[in-house]
Amino acid sequence: MAMLLKSRQFKQTFWLTLLSLFLSLILSVSVTAHTGLEASNPKDGEEITTELKEISLTFAGKVENLSTFKLLDSSNQNVDVTDIQIKEKTMSGKLAQPLANGSYQVQWTIVGEDGHPIKGQFSFNVNVPESKQPVAEPAKQPKTPPQTPTEPEQKQPDTTTAPATPQSSGGNTGQIDHPEDTAPSSNTVVYLLGALAILVAISLVVLTRRKK
Repeated sequence: MAMLLKSRQFKQTFWLTLLSLFLSLILSVSVTAHTGLEASNPKDGEEITTELKEISLTFAGKVENLSTFKLLDSSNQNVDVTDIQIKEKTMSGKLAQPLANGSYQVQWTIVGEDGHPIKGQFSFNVNVPESKQPVAEPAKQPKTPPQTPTEPEQKQPDTTTAPATPQSSGGNTGQIDHPEDTAPSSNTVVYLLGALAILVAISLVVLTRRKK
């Protein structure tokens, strides 16, 4: 065994293996450094106080089209991210709807120029005040034309007339003449007295003749 360890071939194999491991380690670190996450929006650990519409990640090197990322909420549930686009060193995606307050985690997977996949993640919090949280827009009511004020209905004059009140022959208004209640005129009285006087005279003449 001691002879084997001292042999020249063993020493060469040992040093070549050690050198290969060292180079692999350096290459791995170099690839990670060239394609690692350089910046993001939102930043790792940032607290968001306004509505977030898009998530973007910028890497140190160019990333391939197979790269992607996903967004998880505090319950480890996927949050919809649409329209993920890759442009050189940048990968971005739009949020389907505003995020509710809480903690979120972005998990990304990229493919570098050498074809090796690299994974990473970062977190952020959403704490939007209630007054700034999006509110559903109420449905628009159909516009109604302004109403023209209607004039009050004018009261028509009463055309029915009250029955005429009979008036007396003497010209007094408001009184009803009753023929049976009218007193005899003065001429009638004179005629009656004259007739009575004639009757008395005739009676006297008749009586006088009878006495003769």
